[in-house]
Amino acid sequence: MLISLDDGARYLGLQPSTLRRWVYEKRIAYVKLGRRVLFRKDVLEKLIRESERPAIKKPSAAKGLQSQ
Repeated sequence: MLISLDDGARYLGLQPSTLRRWVYEKRIAYVKLGRRVLFRKDVLEKLIRESERPAIKKPSAAKGLQSQ
């Protein structure tokens, strides 16, 4: 599935200008069809997965709630 630059930016929560700059800097894979710049959805999902950072602290039990 191919996604437009505007829709890709919205999907990633970025400004279109940021995604356009990443294309110019060749920081993200894209498809060029004529003048249109498109992205494969799996490329965007891979970017999200690779950008994920683990939590440092383990979640603590909520105060006032005890196991019975």
